Amino acid sequence: MNIWLILLAATSALAQTPEAALRARVTKFYQAYVDGKARTMEPLVAEESKDKWFASEKIRYGNFEIGKIEFNENETRAKVIVLAETTMRVRDSRFTGKAPMVSNWMIENGEWRYFIPADDHGIEARKVRIPKPNELLGKVTASKNEVRLCSCGEPVFDVIIQNAMPGEVQLILEPVDVPGLRVTLKDTVLKSQQSTKLLLEYDGAEKPPAAPVPLTLNVLPTGERIVVNLVFATTN
Repeated sequence: MNIWLILLAATSALAQTPEAALRARVTKFYQAYVDGKARTMEPLVAEESKDKWFASEKIRYGNFEIGKIEFNENETRAKVIVLAETTMRVRDSRFTGKAPMVSNWMIENGEWRYFIPADDHGIEARKVRIPKPNELLGKVTASKNEVRLCSCGEPVFDVIIQNAMPGEVQLILEPVDVPGLRVTLKDTVLKSQQSTKLLLEYDGAEKPPAAPVPLTLNVLPTGERIVVNLVFATTN
């Protein structure tokens, strides 16, 4: 029995590496923001920072994930980047996305505790930085703004649609009526940093359109429009 207790104690000690212990405390701290239970966070805040922390706004998050962790040389202080899900507003629309935030941690009485640096006057280390509307617009892009279609060339053309926004977007393709043309959007919902293909198949027509035909993708929730001009020709 004593041997098993010794093995259990050794296993527990190995599991409590500085990073493992820190991750456990960070998880407990931010889960309280998700649950809306600010009182449970007080024991996780360093004594020197409690006044500032009590006076701060307690933002409630949808969820979070721990990203990069940076320790000082003796692993008694750390900076943790957390991606927190929050509601962002663009124009008259709202959407949910994850924004990066930085929090500082220190060893106090043998445990990791959240603290606010003395030179941090606005406690910005705790707050999520909500991107401004102009930082969110123009983040969904097309690899081409013009495609030349010809029945004597390649049968399939593609345009890459990329979402560089911090949140999910929906794509709505407006129909086009051109004989011999088939347009397929592979994905109508793109998560952050995902891409999809807009496929164009053209079999040709006796009288192709003389003027460029705009192919329009509507992006929700930003309300933006991506336009790819289709130029039809009988030869390459």
